[in-house]
Amino acid sequence: MEGGLGGATPDEAFEVRCDRSTMSQNDLDAGRLIARITVLPVAAIERITVVLALTAAGQIVGDIREVA
Repeated sequence: MEGGLGGATPDEAFEVRCDRSTMSQNDLDAGRLIARITVLPVAAIERITVVLALTAAGQIVGDIREVA
């Protein structure tokens, strides 16, 4: 949906991180990928953050949790 994200620039509208700030050495050694995706929707929701934690086999690791 066009115009669904807030912010004056893309940097303000969303952020995707998948680096050493989202994964420990243990995660890397175990073949886990953890990506943190944050969006700023225009709707009456303050902010949404999705954290994906995947193994090399593509399985979700652990519980999905809310991140403030």
